Amino acid sequence: MDATFYRSSRTGKPPLRIGLLLDTASLPRWSAEVVDHIVQCDFETIELLVFNGSARKNAGEARPARSLIRKVIDTLRDARSRRSFLFILYRRWDLRNADPSTDPVAMVDCTERLAHLESMQVDPITTRFVHRFPDDAIERIREKKLDVLIRFGFNILRGEILTAARYGVWSYHHGDNDYYRGGAAYFWEVLEGNPVSGAILQVLTEALDAGKVLYKGLFATHAGFSQVRNRVQPYWGASTFMIQKLRELHAHGWDHVERNAVKPAPYRGKKKIYSMPSNVEMLRWLVPLLIGKTLRRLVRRPMIRHWRIAVRVGAPPIPNSTSLPDMSGFHWVDSPKGHFYADPFVVEADGKHWVYFEDFDYATRHGKISCAEVRDGRLGGPLTVLERPYHLSYPCVFRDGDAWYMIPETASAGTVQLYRCTRFPDLWEFEREL
Repeated sequence: MDATFYRSSRTGKPPLRIGLLLDTASLPRWSAEVVDHIVQCDFETIELLVFNGSARKNAGEARPARSLIRKVIDTLRDARSRRSFLFILYRRWDLRNADPSTDPVAMVDCTERLAHLESMQVDPITTRFVHRFPDDAIERIREKKLDVLIRFGFNILRGEILTAARYGVWSYHHGDNDYYRGGAAYFWEVLEGNPVSGAILQVLTEALDAGKVLYKGLFATHAGFSQVRNRVQPYWGASTFMIQKLRELHAHGWDHVERNAVKPAPYRGKKKIYSMPSNVEMLRWLVPLLIGKTLRRLVRRPMIRHWRIAVRVGAPPIPNSTSLPDMSGFHWVDSPKGHFYADPFVVEADGKHWVYFEDFDYATRHGKISCAEVRDGRLGGPLTVLERPYHLSYPCVFRDGDAWYMIPETASAGTVQLYRCTRFPDLWEFEREL
């Protein structure tokens, strides 16, 4: 959803005062987008950045380069990593085969966009995975009279920090909290065959992943067995949750936000707390998948997508209904070897009917636009009318007065192009970009 719709709240109320809890100035891309939404809106201001001192120290420490063998040895020395060694290998393979341009958790340096904001550093009191804030840090944060603290860093938060802002600490949980608490985010949905993967925005409480849920979204789980691909849609889709609810808070107040919060439901997950899968769990999941995939490759011939067009004259249009239409009387058009014809578009000129269509070449992976006259209920010899070094398809042909125009589909070129006919039906010249 486009966050532009949520960047304005014309109520005349004072802007919300926001604080950000961060590990460092480098944020995952989806988090950076949430921050951009806040900066660009007219009803809230970022008053304070709270940096995790321990994370900053770790980020500043130079780590010596390790060979692959050294990495494997170090991993196997750790009991937890040894137990989940297959998952670690799987995750490395998954990341290597992913498209980095769509990865929502790729890190972005936000130093410049945050440089003008007031900041403080907190060294949290750490007990295993839990962070508590020292009293002096709590006091300084309270002095800023923040409406909302947004968590993009630190570990599990407990203690006074949860009430240091008027409306608490707001945090994302990437997973449907009715079924998945813990991690790894968006992996277990794939392993368990869950058709949907969730994301929530919650106000944190002392209980893990059991806060007041302000917003929940469900997204189709990616078909296949890639955790990285499965996380793309939920991360990006949930990035607008924050700005939607902050605008709602500013425009209608906290009582309205509470009334519209997601109703609590009993936890129905298969595990009390999810974590990295064990080697046994990975084998139980991967072995049947790989065997099935191998067998399908052995018994099936490679399939290619092949479209065809057909012509029928004098019959009524095919109705838009759920019943099976009458397909009799069609004459199927054969395409040359190595080509297919698709996307037919019919026009009438001077008492003749012409079909413009995509002529796709498997060798070049590009389509060109061709046309042919309908004669005696069949298609005549094709004429090439438009060919470019990029893919062309779906020729939308129309008439304006005495002039004929065409807008082919040119998504691969990143433009919308208009062509004008100089000699009907086969000579066309570029008019302009739209």
